[in-house]
Amino acid sequence: MKKGFTLLEVMIVVAVMGIIAAVAIPMYADYTKRARTTEIPFLLRSIVQYQIAYKASPQNANYASEIVSLEWTTSSGEDPSGEIMGRYYFFGATDDEGCDPGSGSDLLPIGLAEAWAKEPEELPPNWVVACMDVTLELLTNTD
Repeated sequence: MKKGFTLLEVMIVVAVMGIIAAVAIPMYADYTKRARTTEIPFLLRSIVQYQIAYKASPQNANYASEIVSLEWTTSSGEDPSGEIMGRYYFFGATDDEGCDPGSGSDLLPIGLAEAWAKEPEELPPNWVVACMDVTLELLTNTD
């Protein structure tokens, strides 16, 4: 008696593995895109807290108009243009107490703390830009 698999059994196993891969790979890609956004609320909250401390100091009457004034940074450091870099986002800050994540073709946020994607195609569309105001309310693009 010979031991082994028939060609039909091997083909069935290959077909089942192909179906599993066809379902799992897109789900994994979507999961990784969403996972890249998890740090944004925490980092923007941190920037806003730096803004609040900046304004509370005796020598400042307003919030910082640039993030470099806050001396806040990430492990990725500063971009040559003066923006602070994260792995997937640039971070900024303005003295605007409101928060507008932009819409349509205007995809630059305005707020006490701001984040915009380095490469938007690597992130979910509504997380291309985000901002946070003094109430620690996070807004993302809804386009």
